[in-house]
Amino acid sequence: MTSPSPSDQEPIGIVITPMIEQEMAQRQSEATPLLEQFGTSALQVAIEQYERCDRGMVLGLENAKAKKFLYVKQRDCATALWMLSVDMKRKVAEVVDQYSPESEAVVVMVVPPVAHLYLASSEKPMEMIEMQEVEQTTFTLPSGVSSRKDEKGPTVFYTFSHKKLGLLGRIVLHPISPTKMNVVHEVANPKGFEDARNQQKRLDIFLPLAQELIERLSLGLMR
Repeated sequence: MTSPSPSDQEPIGIVITPMIEQEMAQRQSEATPLLEQFGTSALQVAIEQYERCDRGMVLGLENAKAKKFLYVKQRDCATALWMLSVDMKRKVAEVVDQYSPESEAVVVMVVPPVAHLYLASSEKPMEMIEMQEVEQTTFTLPSGVSSRKDEKGPTVFYTFSHKKLGLLGRIVLHPISPTKMNVVHEVANPKGFEDARNQQKRLDIFLPLAQELIERLSLGLMR
């Protein structure tokens, strides 16, 4: 199985979609339900990721247009599950803290309007632990951050600035078909050595912000 490249690293996890798809392709001929095939695939990938880094969970994000899988380390689980209720986050944290990473995998599937928490093992490929509705909350910008919206033809730009650190970056929404939208984030470049010292502070603010907004947009959870 191929390892994730540095470009696959995200603020809240490691993109494992190709690995999940590869494992699923190897099991297409099996006479087992698709959900169980997925559970076995997620288990294999999760164990390999645990051996490389740390215990954590497989997070699946799915809507009508796309599907993505991340391996999220334990310390980042709460951040990655921003769309879930406090009770659901606590339940996930409890399972992640107690599962056996050498033989089990924690899987959270977010398919609006619901999210499922599973525990995968060789004996029970996808044992459902919890199911709750996904929250659709209003997004609040971090303290000191402001934004503006600009349009250039069909492309929409959301630019973010900090009252002390200046320009942070922007999110670009560009339609590529009548039903598909390409959403990316761009980080503002520092100017000179003095400004470069503040660049990490900008990244610490903007990258989690951009990640959450892009996930909300892709899952259709923006208000």
